[in-house]
Amino acid sequence: MKHPPVRSERPGEGDSALAEQIERLEKSVAEHAQAIAVLREREEQYRVLLEESSDPISAFSAEGRYQFVNRAFAEMVGKPAEAIVGRNMRDVLPPEAVEERLAAIDRVFRSGEELVIEARVSSPDEERCFLTTISPVKDAQGHVHSAVCCSKDITARKQIEDALEESRERYRALSEAAFEAIFISEKGVCVEQNAKAVQMFGYTDAEAVGRYGTEWIAPEDREVVMRNMLSGYEQPYQVTALRKDGSRFPALLSARMMHYRGRAVRVTSLSDISERTAAEETRLGLERQLLHAQKLESLGILAGGVAHDFNNLLMAMLGNMDLALASLPPGSPAADRIGQAVIAGNLAAGLTNRMLAYSGRGSFVVEEIDLSELVEENAAMLKAAIAKSATFIQQLRRDLPPLIADAAQVQQIVMNLITNASEALGDGAGTITLSTGVRECDTAYLLRSCLEEKPAPGTYLWLEVADTGCGMNAATTQKLFDPFFTTKFTGRGLGMSAVLGIVRGHRGAILVDSAPERGTTIRVLFPIGSATRETPHAGAPDAVAPGLEHGLVGTVLIVDDEDFVRSVCSGMASQLGLDVLTAVDGADAVRVFREQRSSIRAVLLDMTMPQMDGLATFRALRLIAPDVRVILCSGFSEQEVSARFAGEGLAGFLQKPYGLEKLRMTLGRILGS
Repeated sequence: MKHPPVRSERPGEGDSALAEQIERLEKSVAEHAQAIAVLREREEQYRVLLEESSDPISAFSAEGRYQFVNRAFAEMVGKPAEAIVGRNMRDVLPPEAVEERLAAIDRVFRSGEELVIEARVSSPDEERCFLTTISPVKDAQGHVHSAVCCSKDITARKQIEDALEESRERYRALSEAAFEAIFISEKGVCVEQNAKAVQMFGYTDAEAVGRYGTEWIAPEDREVVMRNMLSGYEQPYQVTALRKDGSRFPALLSARMMHYRGRAVRVTSLSDISERTAAEETRLGLERQLLHAQKLESLGILAGGVAHDFNNLLMAMLGNMDLALASLPPGSPAADRIGQAVIAGNLAAGLTNRMLAYSGRGSFVVEEIDLSELVEENAAMLKAAIAKSATFIQQLRRDLPPLIADAAQVQQIVMNLITNASEALGDGAGTITLSTGVRECDTAYLLRSCLEEKPAPGTYLWLEVADTGCGMNAATTQKLFDPFFTTKFTGRGLGMSAVLGIVRGHRGAILVDSAPERGTTIRVLFPIGSATRETPHAGAPDAVAPGLEHGLVGTVLIVDDEDFVRSVCSGMASQLGLDVLTAVDGADAVRVFREQRSSIRAVLLDMTMPQMDGLATFRALRLIAPDVRVILCSGFSEQEVSARFAGEGLAGFLQKPYGLEKLRMTLGRILGS
């Protein structure tokens, strides 16, 4: 095709235009060449960057055929680059990784969006983990024609993460398996708790997180917890914990500061020590009971010993006064004086009986009695013991089963309780209520007894005295039955001690309910169904045998280590017309009896003697004469000695102090049989 000639308007004008076109063309070619050089330089830079990158990089087609791989990729798969380029992934990657990788490539080609996946590559030596980014390569029209895959070796990071997760799992397992409630708090606010905390306190994780830790502590202990938290105190200490439902329990709290997930937190553990506290309280209670029992036992032994020795003294006093009265002529002015002394001596004997009752060695004559009738029969006497301003109410049940007990001792219980109730009212008005009844008592009820010995469950008769007086505080109630303890200006403090001894002897229980300004209620329980004590012999009532009303004949051996007792007994026996032999102890008694056995009709034998006591002496006398008649004499009660002489065949018993008439009746029964 021929171009028309260029028409020049002026001479030389066409050459100049052509030169400009050529110049522009050359400039454009130069710029294009420079741009190509820059591109090639950049391409080389990128190629070097890709080749020298420590991260595996590859490019591939939609079919998964490699178009480019760098050295790191070739090293990763263990093949040279020229053996990889142009081949399909299935021929290069391990079988377990191919399908996942092809599926990811397909998603990138379909969506045209970048995709990040995590994959593990195994080799005979090790397993490595890679974080792979697959980026689409698009043409001018936006169509994806290939993709570039860049992998980052995160094996070390994954190992750290796995170790951290394992550590967290271990902590979580230990925390969940812990027997304590564990809380993690930051600036006093709970950020985490374990399963035991949920179980112990009742708050779910959602409820617990965000709460202040002091909400798990009873209000009275929150100040000390806050103080310890602020000071960083780390030693365990006891607090009262508070559950979601408001219930409380003793807990042992331990806490310390530590770093957790990059933060400074306080880890607190709370252990429920209810069982341990209860066991400790039980142990301390048992120790207190043991000490109290030992104290009461010691005092009981002391009281019994004092009463025994005092009865020996009273024996001499009352016996000599009886002899003095017997020797006085009728109408003697000294008789009244001596009679008053005898009355005082008998009152003193009653005091010793109270001491014996406290020590558990009191005299009991058991019989069937109606508790309500017994109280009613003594109502007039009971009213006399009550202040005029007091109102006395009796609520006595009429259909009670019979009580097997000592009527006199039960009466003494009632009198002591009524007297104490009246004194609690003082001079003011008030009410005293005396009640009787019967009920089934279980173990829990009987554990409330003030006696250390708790009786067995069963049916019990009860006697109760309630007053509206001043009442007692806990300290006074605890000492109520202690011997010689009294709140009165005057008084011996033996009344309630005697009550305790009598109830103990009947194997009963005592329950006390009292508080200041609320009055006092004391209930005494007696078991139903069996006699608590038995007499050592079943002799006839004290009565003089027929034909012996005016005098006794024969010889008696009096054995006692106390000179004054031996002397007064000899005097009373002589006054009764008997011949008397004496012995100062057990060995002396055996000697005298062996020498005079044919003339001795009876032996008055003291129970308590040094070296050879009453029981040993009695058995020695029986070896000499099996039919010997022995009357045991003791400052203790008949029941105290009955167990030791059970089945031995005692002829009788005389409790000191005894008088001339009591001796005459006992000897008359023995010698006349």
